[in-house]
Amino acid sequence: MKTRKPFNKAAHASNDAIGKQTVLKLLKSMDVEAEENSNPYGVDILLKKGVGSYEVERRSIWTEEWPFATVHIPERKTKFLIPEMTYAVVNKDCNKVMLCSSETILKYEQLEVPNKAVATGEYFYDVPLKEWTVHDVG
Repeated sequence: MKTRKPFNKAAHASNDAIGKQTVLKLLKSMDVEAEENSNPYGVDILLKKGVGSYEVERRSIWTEEWPFATVHIPERKTKFLIPEMTYAVVNKDCNKVMLCSSETILKYEQLEVPNKAVATGEYFYDVPLKEWTVHDVG
């Protein structure tokens, strides 16, 4: 049976807004018009023109270089892995963002990964680092 990490209000408060602002800053530098989704239960960022969205996650384990060969995307995020959605991982200092398309993420298998929040039963897409593009945020 799959287990899901319980919602952590404190972690959300310290990571959500700053992560979204970092991705919005990156998108603006790329001349992509986007805005935060007003629906708190939907995908994090929506494009103003055309089709597209971004789901954002800030990872405190990432400072300068991503420390692993793969990036784990929680199975609980599957509902957001729709066409034209890009997953954005923001580093601890909010000066780097990794991007990967939902179509790419869905190509990879889910693995059970024990972690400090959930000891057993939580699954993650195991996406090789080569599938991600890393961008500096000025």
